Parts: sequence; structure tokens; C-alpha cells
Amino acid sequence: MIQNKERIKVFIYGFILLIIFGISSYRGISEYIGLKKYGRYTIGITTKKETTPKGGIDFDYTFTIMGKKYEGFDAYNPKIQVPGGRYYVIFSSKNPEQNEMLINQPVPDSIREVPPEGWREIPK
Repeated sequence: MIQNKERIKVFIYGFILLIIFGISSYRGISEYIGLKKYGRYTIGITTKKETTPKGGIDFDYTFTIMGKKYEGFDAYNPKIQVPGGRYYVIFSSKNPEQNEMLINQPVPDSIREVPPEGWREIPK
């Protein structure tokens, strides 16, 4: 009798973990598809570094699309300039909350203006 209860508990916990894993995987895949399918580019500005509750370091950035300001964050990399660094940001035109700063793609000083809806590709 006790063995059956233990098996049921293990099954239930395993099922719950499977659901949680499925949901998190779906969100990650959904965001990747959104950026791939509806991706546009703009300029993001790094604003500050912050220590995370677990002792890591993140950096924050902002960018503007159609007159609305958005914020993002990512794990800090000592190669980037914080604050005031200018890097391209890819965002979903359907949901700009889905975005990623391209820290390996700094924006040249010659590029000053961005179309309100962003670019379809990174300018040359």
C-alpha cells in the first residue's frame, strides 16, 4: 500500500515538472520564432549594471519604437560599455517586449537616426 502511494507521488511530481518544462520551452521557442519571423532592428542604449539576487551581474538597456520606450536586460559582459553603450537591438514588430540586445554589434557613431518602426535589417 505504501509503495503505491510513493509511486503515485513520484508520478504526480514528474508530471508537474514535465508541464513546467513544456511551458518554459514553449515560451523560449515562441520568443525565438517571434524574433526570427517578425524581427526588426533599432538602437538600444545601455543604462546601468545591477547585481542580481543570486550574485550575478545584469545590465539594463532602453530603446524606442513608434515613440514608446521599452526596456530590456541581459547578463553583463565586461566587453560592453555601460552606461551609454549603443548597440543594435532586435525586437519583434508584433511584440517589442520580445527583444535582445546584440552586444557584438555596436552602432557606429555615423548612425544617429532610426526610423520610428526600426529597420528590416541592420544598416550597412
